[in-house]
Amino acid sequence: MALSPPSQQQQQTLSLLTMMKMLMGNLPLLVLVLLLVLSPTLGYPQYQTAIPNGNRVPHPCVQGQAWLGVGHVVPAGGGDRNPFGRDFAAHGMKWTPELCHADSDGDGRSNGQELGDPQCTWREGMTPDLQAPISHPGVCEPITSADCTQRNAWMKCTSGTFECDAFQDKELRNLTLRLPAATPVPAEETTYSCMLFRVPDDASFHLVATQPFLDNTMVVHHMLLFGCRNGETMEESSSPYRCEMVPHANCQEVIITWTIGMRGNCLHPHTGFRLGQKGYRMVALQVHWNNPNRASDYTDSSGLVVHYTPTLRQYDAGVLVFGHLYLQVDPQNQEVSGGNSSVPGLQTYSSLCPSHCLTRMFNSTIYITSAINHMHYLGKHQRIELVRKGEKVLDLAWDPQFVYDSPVVHRKHPPVAMHPGDEIRTTCTFRRPRAGRPVCYGEATSDEMCFGFLTYFPKEPQLLQPWCTSRRSMISCERTIPELWNKPIYGCPWRAFIRPPSQEAVAMVTQVLGTCYSSSRELVCSSTCRAVLRKIRQHPCFVGDMGYYVVSKVRQYSKHGEAFANAWFTCNCDKDYDFCERRSLAGVLGKDKDTLCQPSWAGAITDGSPSGSSGGSGGSSSSSSSGGGSGVFLRQRARLFVMVVVVTCLCLCLIGWCCDDGVLSLLLL
Repeated sequence: MALSPPSQQQQQTLSLLTMMKMLMGNLPLLVLVLLLVLSPTLGYPQYQTAIPNGNRVPHPCVQGQAWLGVGHVVPAGGGDRNPFGRDFAAHGMKWTPELCHADSDGDGRSNGQELGDPQCTWREGMTPDLQAPISHPGVCEPITSADCTQRNAWMKCTSGTFECDAFQDKELRNLTLRLPAATPVPAEETTYSCMLFRVPDDASFHLVATQPFLDNTMVVHHMLLFGCRNGETMEESSSPYRCEMVPHANCQEVIITWTIGMRGNCLHPHTGFRLGQKGYRMVALQVHWNNPNRASDYTDSSGLVVHYTPTLRQYDAGVLVFGHLYLQVDPQNQEVSGGNSSVPGLQTYSSLCPSHCLTRMFNSTIYITSAINHMHYLGKHQRIELVRKGEKVLDLAWDPQFVYDSPVVHRKHPPVAMHPGDEIRTTCTFRRPRAGRPVCYGEATSDEMCFGFLTYFPKEPQLLQPWCTSRRSMISCERTIPELWNKPIYGCPWRAFIRPPSQEAVAMVTQVLGTCYSSSRELVCSSTCRAVLRKIRQHPCFVGDMGYYVVSKVRQYSKHGEAFANAWFTCNCDKDYDFCERRSLAGVLGKDKDTLCQPSWAGAITDGSPSGSSGGSGGSSSSSSSGGGSGVFLRQRARLFVMVVVVTCLCLCLIGWCCDDGVLSLLLL
């Protein structure tokens, strides 16, 4: 019997199933697709090429400046959409004749007329008319007319000129710190690139302002400038190097932050960051590249223009960092693992820098001149509060509608006094994704952060690490302030235990590796392995939040740390651990827990012989365990295969293709 060709609906179903099969074989790709489909829309530059002249749309309020996020309220892109952005989304993110002829902003000119395609003949990939006059299709113009003023109520029209009192200083000098020309950008989503620069040290200077030097705006996301202690003993970089959140062991003091949407930094007129003699002689530039499409042909040479003066101001300035170093923003279809979720669809984390820390960091009053909130794309709103004797004094920074690509610098005029005994509370609220994996704290823009940056004076010169952050209930200052770091935390002598790893810690790690892994280095959750882990869990350094902290440090300090952590998260069969605890660069630790903790897998092994120990049945036990484990594994894979086949056939049957009512009834039994 000849088969009729599949219908269009059946072809679409086959394509969908083929894509699902491909994605199921690549779980990270599946998660990425789900996040892109289900997460809030981001302002990616590739949409500029989906409309004619998308990279030439002028800012109606700032002469000579482009509105890069054409469809967004924020000129840099990201966040809420403007009228054109809503219409663009309604047409499937494509330039269609209907979208071209529409007048999104209601100013009497079609979108095609405003973007240089009045006849609506342009298609993606074609070269647009580069000589045509361009205007913004989402902003009603002229913006001063009564009708347009009402239509543009969503828009804040401010001057784009960067103004700073320091530019009146006749002694002002400048220095450009930037990456070398044509520095290759890796084909990775997130990369931190750093360079060390020596600054003039023939005298003392104050850094009083900075401006961004932007080369490739497609990838530059934010830049930081760090001051380096003992700079006179350090060597300048000859080329950029890949770095982490902290660019160098000697360079841990943030002095300048820049991110998309900021035109520059202007310090309080009475303060400056000390450079040269009696100040920083070396600084570290850190450039964060965001390359979500993993393009391999990008280069960049961005950096910062530093304005400094020999006319010293009254005070040296410093920067303090507050916030949370552990986050897990859970999808709406999963239970919340931490924080507060009293508002549907939102999850809030709060971090308190307590008085016993700030009193030791500062023994006299300091004055706060500015504050900046920092989250990523799931950020909904954030505040930094000054707390005194348990009561809130005021908000140092409050962003009720946080937009990652348009940061707000909250300047304090007059400066706000923070007295010994005061506290700082940082609270971040995130939008929970609709589905997919939890979103963790991390460096990528697809991860999340919760930080607050405060600029203050006078700088405390003896403050070695100007951070006061939380890792769950663990406060960083209790591990970084010399007066506190030798004290036990939750009964754990943490410093002696892991810095460097003590003999006791090394013995525990060695015992786990020797007991929980076979001679062929396969993880086996035998009863002996579980007993060893249960005993270690009774040690105060492996209990609760301290246990999480110690395990995370073991992963960093030991070359076998990941193997230890994998055994910890897998073979502690009676304990559940959060996804973000278990995440690693190599994947997710403990992912085989359901399999390896089954009685049929681990129950047959009781003497720990897979580790190569003598006694009992010797090598035969190891061989038997390996075979039994393989059998369980193969049976599970077989069951999974049958389930996939049945579900696929059921889907095809439900659309009436390739099976009759009898087959459908059989599948439903």
